[in-house]
Amino acid sequence: MKCKIALVLMLVLSLLIVTFSGCVKEGAIPPPVPTPTPTPKTTPTPTPKPTPIPTPTLTPLPNPKYVAGDIVAEGPTDQDGLPTIVSYDKNTDQYEVSFIFKNEDGNWGHFLNESTDWHDREYVEGHCTVVIANVDLSSITIEEQKISPVPTSKTTQATASFLTISPSEAKQLIDSNPDIVILDVRTFGEFYQEGHLKDAINIPIDELPERVGELDKNEDTIVYCKSGFRGAQASQILADNGFTKVYNIDGGFDAWKLKGFPIVMSNT
Repeated sequence: MKCKIALVLMLVLSLLIVTFSGCVKEGAIPPPVPTPTPTPKTTPTPTPKPTPIPTPTLTPLPNPKYVAGDIVAEGPTDQDGLPTIVSYDKNTDQYEVSFIFKNEDGNWGHFLNESTDWHDREYVEGHCTVVIANVDLSSITIEEQKISPVPTSKTTQATASFLTISPSEAKQLIDSNPDIVILDVRTFGEFYQEGHLKDAINIPIDELPERVGELDKNEDTIVYCKSGFRGAQASQILADNGFTKVYNIDGGFDAWKLKGFPIVMSNT
């Protein structure tokens, strides 16, 4: 009997131990979850603003120097009405066209206009001394040490041996002289794609020095390009080769079209 009671007590004690153990497990506090370390906030580095480029101030040149042998011809104007100049230096056998530019400080200088036809830019960039005219020579940039004096129109005509004429004057010459030679010095592509003056001969300016013998130096010759710059240089080439009646159209083919004067299209 005592053995049975002892056995029952042992069973009850075992159950109590098991129950107590389960309660401890159920009520056990879970291990603490580690708190993540917060990532420190970083302030973005501001992008530095570009330093504005100051307007260049052109240094005055009080006494421009004359280079013997320079030939200067007053050229056409660009689309803003600013004067341009064609120069030829016999010492280097080079030509150049420049535009007149007045910056915000009121000083005069020169530059190649970004709006200029790329054919003209391609030809004039990198060519010899720029000669400025139609402005006060006492305010030309210091870089232009080699500069010729500005001639009067009569002096220009006598020296350069060609005239710059308006589209209207060119049309009058053409109408009054059906035998006049019309020389287009634009590229082959410009000549055929954009049209040209009637009866015009196309000799690109780069080929003109080698092909000048194809023209009669005793004939009146009208020269033009797209906007007047290559035309002025081509006119000077003709003058240097003994042509005495050479006329460059001021503003070139573009100015001719703006006047509404006739053009023709050719098939390649």
